[in-house]
Amino acid sequence: MIQLSTPSLDSESGSTTISAEEAFVSVMGKDRSGRIRCGGSRETRRTWYGTGEGPGSTLRMEVEELRTEARRRDSEMDEMRRELERLRKRESEMDDIRSQILQMSAFMTQFQTSQRFAASAPPRAPEDDDVDTDAEGDDDDDDDDEDEDDYDYDYDDDD
Repeated sequence: MIQLSTPSLDSESGSTTISAEEAFVSVMGKDRSGRIRCGGSRETRRTWYGTGEGPGSTLRMEVEELRTEARRRDSEMDEMRRELERLRKRESEMDDIRSQILQMSAFMTQFQTSQRFAASAPPRAPEDDDVDTDAEGDDDDDDDDEDEDDYDYDYDDDD
């Protein structure tokens, strides 16, 4: 250790010797635990020298990297869930459209079948509606004779 001696300006006082460390401490102040001298109030060994102090800091770095990776994967999973929900909704819409198309196809097939049947049947004449289906071939119904007797008609003109 080097000793410094400071000459005194006072003639009455004798010379005293001060060590270099004492001189530094008197000017800079005492060391504080865990702090870097002359580094400011916020500097510690970790901030001054970085996080690579030893095996404990390596583990902390790995843990932080794993946490970052887990957050990234959680974010990806959330995005995939949203995409899956969107695809399920679209699939449901497509199923509804498919069902409507099948209903329309069945209706069109039924309509085409009825059109073919109508086209293949002979056309009906309006007078064919009153066709007599009696075996004798007369124009009057057999039941009409009996019905006429039931009514009294007065053909006399009293005017």
